Amino acid sequence: MSEVEAEVHLYGDVAETTLVVTFRNDTSRDLEAVLQLPLPEGATISRYALDVDGKMKEGVLVDKDKGRKAYEEVIRGRIDPG
Repeated sequence: MSEVEAEVHLYGDVAETTLVVTFRNDTSRDLEAVLQLPLPEGATISRYALDVDGKMKEGVLVDKDKGRKAYEEVIRGRIDPG
């Protein structure tokens, strides 16, 4: 991880937080990272996207079991699971 930007907007009792996390790989090898973002009770994720060659690729939020199955299928195909 080479950079993290955080922006927070407050709307009454609701806080909307945007994180931009930059990962950098200065090696010639493919590397893998795990990013864990523990959320407080009642918090939700509303958007997830990856910047691939300067274009934002929107992620799709799915339930945990469906996400795990998709992740395992993608890993077998050596495709970025984001």
